[in-house]
Amino acid sequence: MKKPEGLRSERPASIPQRVIRTRAKIVTLAAGLASFAPAADAAAQSHTLVVLSHRRAHMEDIIAGLLKQFEDGKMTR
Repeated sequence: MKKPEGLRSERPASIPQRVIRTRAKIVTLAAGLASFAPAADAAAQSHTLVVLSHRRAHMEDIIAGLLKQFEDGKMTR
């Protein structure tokens, strides 16, 4: 039974050995990178907490400065 025209595989019948070796290397590298994922997730979460903490401190400084200007009479509202 023949496949319909649109469902034919686009790759050649024989795959060169260098392509097979390259694919194997990519799969091996991907597996190695996946083993680092938990550590990377923990580092990303830690970095996010640092960024949020820094952002909050910056906003507190801005609010404190605006409040001081208001108390000094430099701002009416």
